[in-house]
Amino acid sequence: MSVVRLPAGWLVRLSYVALVLLSGVGYVVISFSGGFSVDAAFLAGLLGTFGTALLAYVGIITLRRET
Repeated sequence: MSVVRLPAGWLVRLSYVALVLLSGVGYVVISFSGGFSVDAAFLAGLLGTFGTALLAYVGIITLRRET
């Protein structure tokens, strides 16, 4: 089985990393704008945000290997 890489594959990876970082920054900004502090609920939400991004990445990789 051969894998064909797109010429702009690096751009796709860079875009994904940027979106994940922006989602984390957005979560932090929204949480602190209401006067929240770092507590267990904040850390659980942050972990959920990055966990969801990780699951999406794994799903994308799996779908690419099947095609």
